[in-house]
Amino acid sequence: MPSARSGSETCPICGEPYDRRIVVARGDQWSDLYPGTPLSFFRKYRRRCTAGEDVETGETLGEDQQAIYFHGKRHSY
Repeated sequence: MPSARSGSETCPICGEPYDRRIVVARGDQWSDLYPGTPLSFFRKYRRRCTAGEDVETGETLGEDQQAIYFHGKRHSY
């Protein structure tokens, strides 16, 4: 489930603000999470971190889930 940053959360891995967060679970298909191709999506951000906790809900995720925090949104020129 994609989410835009609400402005106050920071990445639990690097401690920096993130631009977008997606929680993925085993068995999810890319089209369930985000429209378009994975490559076009990942090119929009300079780097990403993965963690076993979701800072937006305060939950620790299960073994079959990960939160991906995307940093450094690139601008379209």
